[in-house]
Amino acid sequence: MRTNKNNSNNRYILTLIETQSDRAFSTLLSRSRMLTIAGGLTAVLLVVAVMLSLILHRFRVNQEMRKIERENLVLMETFKFWEERTEVLEELLSELSQKTQQIQNMTTYSTPKIEYGVGGRKAVTSLPSVEVPEIRKTETDLIKLESELEWLKRSMAELEKSVNSRKEEIANLPSIRPVRGGWISSKFGQRTDPFTEELVDHPGIDISIRVGSEVYAAAAGVVKEIRETAIPHKGYGKYVLIEHGFGYKTIYAHLSEVLVERGQRIKRWDPIGLSGNTGKSTSPHLHYGVFLNNRPQDPMNFILNQPNP
Repeated sequence: MRTNKNNSNNRYILTLIETQSDRAFSTLLSRSRMLTIAGGLTAVLLVVAVMLSLILHRFRVNQEMRKIERENLVLMETFKFWEERTEVLEELLSELSQKTQQIQNMTTYSTPKIEYGVGGRKAVTSLPSVEVPEIRKTETDLIKLESELEWLKRSMAELEKSVNSRKEEIANLPSIRPVRGGWISSKFGQRTDPFTEELVDHPGIDISIRVGSEVYAAAAGVVKEIRETAIPHKGYGKYVLIEHGFGYKTIYAHLSEVLVERGQRIKRWDPIGLSGNTGKSTSPHLHYGVFLNNRPQDPMNFILNQPNP
């Protein structure tokens, strides 16, 4: 292309030459025409630049929209995870509330403080990755809380088991005076045998009381042995032996009548017989003995209250 300038009339000649055939094409352009063409080209370039800018902007917007959609999907899955975990936590709290109420019903003592530990349900590994720090922190706190509540649930279960065991032990521990009224006529330990006047061990206490008074079980247990016949001036006469578990046994001797059967399960304060004067006895009384691991104990150490009137 070749441009010739005409200085006289301020016009330009634009020549185009075809290289293969050496043919030339020329046109005469004025200065204003040249400016118009230049302006047109500039406008075209501006339009192209604007279009490219819009295309690039649209591409970036699409990229951002796809990113937001992905993040929204992650958030929806995260919230779904929270809902599931919240339901689990509500169930755990409900169970713990019931356990606490049960334990409070079983004992007059307040529930001890239980320290949190490690453990609990394994964290959900399929939880989508979330880049928002606040959301990630909430997820971590939620999983930690769930873990602590499950640990507390197990601790409460162990406490309930311990309380149940202790409750059973208390129920089976001899703890009452087995008759209403009367007075202690012979204590535990060595004494003079009224029949032989020799110093012997007395493995219980004697409570002098009128014949026919009700005798009560000192604790829950199972009737291990009974004797409903008696030889005069020999042995315990009619008696009841109760096995309470935890190594404890009690005996109620010199009865006039036995009111229970062997193998019968009884509770504290259940009538088991009537006081009398059978066997080796000088006057109406109840011989009451307590044994721990087959070794006689002082029954006075096991009488915590008087019988109910």
